[in-house]
Amino acid sequence: MAAINLQGLAIRDHVANELAEIFEDSGELLPFYVGDDNWYFYNVTRKIEGMLNVEMSTFMLPSLNIGLQKAVFKKEKLPKHSCIFKMPEDRFEGTYVFDSRKNDQDISLNLFCALRAHGFTGLNFEEIARFD
Repeated sequence: MAAINLQGLAIRDHVANELAEIFEDSGELLPFYVGDDNWYFYNVTRKIEGMLNVEMSTFMLPSLNIGLQKAVFKKEKLPKHSCIFKMPEDRFEGTYVFDSRKNDQDISLNLFCALRAHGFTGLNFEEIARFD
């Protein structure tokens, strides 16, 4: 996998085929070609509003909510299952992966677990919050 920008990912066809259920749960896979190779642009379409406590969070440009540096989330607004999403509170700048892993379904639909299980590389995750 390779990051194109903060708005999406370029994903090789074999990765997209293996992880289609995870990706399509939160976005769309749009095909494109590089020479004879089939790739997919992953566009995250899931949006979760009201989860970020904007007043308690820290931004590089606070008046514009750009460059989220320290995220403070409202625990009661967290997603109910593992998913990939964007937030309007940071102007859809970041892509977030919520990892719940509370049951077998969450494990099988969890991006972290799936990448590791298949041995796929190319993405680096930064933990921004932990909930026990």
